[in-house]
Amino acid sequence: MKNKALFSISVFILPAVFSVPLSAQDNDVNSKFDPNSSLSAYEAYIRGQKADFDRYKEEHEKFLSALQQEWQDYKAMKGFVRDEAPKLPSAPVRKNSVVRPIEQPHQTPKVVEAITPSTAETPFVAHEPVSVRPSKVRPSLPKTAKPLPETSAELPEISAELPATQVGIPTTEIGIGEGETPSLSTKNPIANRTQNEKAAPSLKETPLIAEHPLVEKKPLAASSSNTEQQQSNKETEKQEETSVADQQEQGFLFYGQQILLSPLPKVTLAGRSEKALHNYWAANAQANYEPILTSLQRLKKELALSDWALYLLTQAYIKQHWQDENQVIAASWFLLNNLGYEARIANGDTSLILMMTARQTLFGMPYYPIDGKRYYHLAGAVSKNIRSYAGEFSRRNVPLNMSFDKTLKTVASIQYRNVKTRLNNGQEVILKLPYDLQRVNYLATYPQLDLRYYFSAPVDPVTAKGLQSQIPNLLVGSKDKQVSQLLHLIHESFPYAVDKQQFGYENYLTVEESLHYQASDCEDRSVLFAWLAKNLLQEPVVALEYEGHVATALTRDGRLVSADPTYIGANLGDIMPNFSGVQPKVIRF
Repeated sequence: MKNKALFSISVFILPAVFSVPLSAQDNDVNSKFDPNSSLSAYEAYIRGQKADFDRYKEEHEKFLSALQQEWQDYKAMKGFVRDEAPKLPSAPVRKNSVVRPIEQPHQTPKVVEAITPSTAETPFVAHEPVSVRPSKVRPSLPKTAKPLPETSAELPEISAELPATQVGIPTTEIGIGEGETPSLSTKNPIANRTQNEKAAPSLKETPLIAEHPLVEKKPLAASSSNTEQQQSNKETEKQEETSVADQQEQGFLFYGQQILLSPLPKVTLAGRSEKALHNYWAANAQANYEPILTSLQRLKKELALSDWALYLLTQAYIKQHWQDENQVIAASWFLLNNLGYEARIANGDTSLILMMTARQTLFGMPYYPIDGKRYYHLAGAVSKNIRSYAGEFSRRNVPLNMSFDKTLKTVASIQYRNVKTRLNNGQEVILKLPYDLQRVNYLATYPQLDLRYYFSAPVDPVTAKGLQSQIPNLLVGSKDKQVSQLLHLIHESFPYAVDKQQFGYENYLTVEESLHYQASDCEDRSVLFAWLAKNLLQEPVVALEYEGHVATALTRDGRLVSADPTYIGANLGDIMPNFSGVQPKVIRF
């Protein structure tokens, strides 16, 4: 099937006498088995399973007791705003500059939409148990995209060189540790387990290939001379189809990947009352979620899903079963907590509300201060006042890690930005810069983070290779002159527009997004330039944050020298007149 990965992950389901807690998957039989003991490995494993089940049962019993207590009122807080200072309405041009923006090739508009999974023709299965992990936050909706047609161009040789100047910048240095400090914990987000709780014995890896359907339906033999028998056979076949449909895995597409998971237990929410939510949790606690949870963890590992991507996957999966918003929120509440995340449900004015904590500050998202933590509003109608329970499901549960360290594996949909630029001899050429539209779709859902995370965000190998193979052909002369040439490339070839104009709200972009969207503003251009300077010229770069403006700087002779990709025609060392003598905040990444 074109552009689709046939991805098979088997779900190995052992007969279960009881519902096994998630952490049961993380117990290593060998580590629990004392070779000097008379116990067999099997007996040791059973004891470990029993201990985990007892803990699982105790957690659910305590939580159900907490749900029966009187719920409390909480107030919504307005989302954080990163920088309220207005941005430059247009990119200023350096005096006497010969560099001017070039009219770019016509780009075919393409709207980036949030992924609404559709039924996969040949879904892919999850087999084998895996250790369990946390899940994610659900973002708001996407941005409007305008990518581009394919054109090819060969790059002629380059001759001329560009001059460069150096100007020192007065700065107030603020390291990455100041302000919002990201968590550096590398612990398994499911739980803070003890040293004795190791990974469970895993089965042999199953190749990630789906060649045959899970259920092969055999046609029933029908005699043409026996109409009654034919009718009976048809009814039997129809009953079998219904039975198979009830048991078959749920297939859907997720950023190009075909996913197949076992159906959710059919536990229906009977209203929004506190009693209804207590009963809903109690009913789910009796169901066997082990195959589902282990399969989701398997997918998290095999698709290299970030916490946010796993959150989106759980939402897509749940929506295969339920369309009602309150039912989806209730199922998410149960599933995310049992995957090891700090997730909470609340009653709002008109609907249930799903909230989760995050290690990083999320901008532009309402939140609720509860028990000294910020619970960000992810789903449901926003309410000024809500009611929720005291306490939490498990102290081992963790916040979402929203850094860009991980994203996800997609079935790539390669698009190109055709960038017209000039060589040093004045000749125009077109670069064909690739990016994965599936990744842009994913990033369009991402909550907005602090600026430094965008400067350190990894770039997809497809995009990185395209930039590294084409742009160096344009650069000649000394290092300083090549830095200025990189600045001029962005000045000429990437139109400037403030986020309010392009998106309607403040929206920082990664490198791939800057290739996708029609225009970019100062921080987006700075992120793009910083990546190019670091990866093409091996130049360490810092960000300079002014009030209402972002630029970059390089180090020369022990001092920071401005490199501004928004100041049209500026060379290395040139500073916009508006910010001359102003001390910026220095962001190191």
